[in-house]
Amino acid sequence: MIFRYFFRDWRQRFHAWDPASKLSLGIAITLLLLLFWLGIDGPRDLLLPARFGAFGLLLTVQLIFFWGNRRAISPYHQAQRHFVAADYVSARRILEQIPESGRASVDALVLLGNTYRHLGELELSQRTLQRALQLKPDYHYALYAAGKLYLVAGRFGAAADELEQALASGAPALAHFDIGLARFMNGEPGLAMEHFSRFCAGQSDEPEKVALAKICQSMAGLCDPPPAPELARHLSLWQDEAAKYAGTPYGRKLGELVVRMQPRVPSA
Repeated sequence: MIFRYFFRDWRQRFHAWDPASKLSLGIAITLLLLLFWLGIDGPRDLLLPARFGAFGLLLTVQLIFFWGNRRAISPYHQAQRHFVAADYVSARRILEQIPESGRASVDALVLLGNTYRHLGELELSQRTLQRALQLKPDYHYALYAAGKLYLVAGRFGAAADELEQALASGAPALAHFDIGLARFMNGEPGLAMEHFSRFCAGQSDEPEKVALAKICQSMAGLCDPPPAPELARHLSLWQDEAAKYAGTPYGRKLGELVVRMQPRVPSA
């Protein structure tokens, strides 16, 4: 097992190791070969100690490999880091270079589909997410990503249906916000308020989404809008989102909500 792992990763990762790890591996392998020789053809009184020592060095070599590869991450995780940092161009470049067989991890296909969506490549996003759902039809992350795609594309009814299916399949409660927004933009305020209420009741980690949900609720007469300072903190995020998808019905409707988040100038 040790040597199979060693030869598999030698060309791919060894060049990126730090010098201390390379030196440690060289010393450990030299000692290991010496102990193998002593354990097989050495003096009789050294056979057993040499074999025990060789066994201990095998474990040491494995630990050195783990330490040397501590910074090694897969292309998928590299792309995921870029995605979280909103560097969608870099995420796309990495994910598109992964062979199709390597994307059988449906998560990589979903991440690529989400990346295309953020870059405005909605057709590419749809084809990629359809492939993910062919591989795993009930996967809640793929269903959620497809629902988000339909939402930004302006297919609000289809978005709500897909997101509700994702929620039923195990998507987190965050989906209530997106379902509420899709229903609200689709002209279904009653259903929208139901989901917004569920989202706001259990949400504290997404204050910008809570603020937008409360704007929608205030338009339905269910509550007062959030205080102006709270809206101002989250205004730029939704302005950027509306600008990104300005050419879609979603972008236009979101722009109307953004106007309601802006501070009112008192009339003279």
